[in-house]
This record gives sequence, structure tokens and C-alpha cells, in this order.
Amino acid sequence: MIPLSHISEQFNLTRRERGALEYLMQGLSSKEIATRMDVSPNTVKAFLRLIMIKMGVSSRSAIVGKIIMTRP
Repeated sequence: MIPLSHISEQFNLTRRERGALEYLMQGLSSKEIATRMDVSPNTVKAFLRLIMIKMGVSSRSAIVGKIIMTRP
């Protein structure tokens, strides 16, 4: 498991963005993440878009790749 506290600080993620990121790293779909976070799938997609913007990537898989590449 990759500790996301460093990643969260590095990219200035909010608590909710970090929550969505943790579920994404577990391989969950947007619908599954939405169920666990008790929000709509569209809200999850918005969280993921914001994460992509902050990380400078353009896809869900690129988020994961960047985390793997930047971990200490």
C-alpha cells in the first residue's frame, strides 16, 4: 500500500479528493467509489478531474502512474 499523505500534501488535495484517490488506488470504479463515499458518481468524477488537474495528468490511469513514480 502506498502512503497517500505525502501525495496529498504534494499536490494539495482536499480531504474528499484524497478519499476518492484512496478508493481509486484500490481499483474501484466511479460508481463503487460513489457508494462508499455516499455521493453521486458525477461528484466522484468531479473529484477525479480536480485531482488530474492538480497532478497535471489526463486520465485515471495516469493518476496511478504518477503516484507510483513520485512515491519516496
